[in-house]
Amino acid sequence: MAGHDGGGSSAGYAKAIEKQDAILATAIPLWTALGYTTIVTSDHGHRSEGGHGGTGPEVVNTPLYVVPPSGEGQGDTAITVVHTQIAPTVWAMLGLSDTPADAAAPIELGPA
Repeated sequence: MAGHDGGGSSAGYAKAIEKQDAILATAIPLWTALGYTTIVTSDHGHRSEGGHGGTGPEVVNTPLYVVPPSGEGQGDTAITVVHTQIAPTVWAMLGLSDTPADAAAPIELGPA
C-alpha cells in the first residue's frame, strides 16, 4: 500500500520495505529449516509519484528472490525480471510442462 499511497520513491515506501526486510530476515531461516523454498516477489513496481499504470521499467520490472531449502542462492545476479515472467518461472520450478503457449519465458535460476 505504501507504493500506492506515496510512490516508489517515498519515505513511506522505504519504511515499508525495511519492515518487510526485518520480517523476512526472521521468517526465511525458519522456512528453509523446514525444507521450504521461499519465493519473494511482487506483482508490479510503482512509479515514483505513485500508482502503477503504464509500461515503464519502474512498473514492469519487479524483484524476484528464490531461496532454496539449503539457504544458498546465486546472490546479486543483476538479472532484470519483468513481472510477466514470475508465473512461468514458478511453473518451471514446479515442473509443470503444460504452460500456456503465449507465456513469457521463465527466468533461468541456475542450480538450486
